[in-house]
Amino acid sequence: MQILAGNGNAKSGSAQPLQATAPKPRFYLMMAVVFAVVAVLGFAPTYWLPLARGTLKVPPITHLHALFF
Repeated sequence: MQILAGNGNAKSGSAQPLQATAPKPRFYLMMAVVFAVVAVLGFAPTYWLPLARGTLKVPPITHLHALFF
């Protein structure tokens, strides 16, 4: 199935096939940054802030989990 771009008039004969554009790498980079920021901010109250204050009491495996995930 081919999607055509035109003026909406089926009889015009000037319809051109739409060209698919490749996704821009910058979009994926920016989305990765956004998701990383959301993850850090989301875990700030329960992990990062207590860790910075020295009040975080969790088993060492939790830090390993935080490192990889």
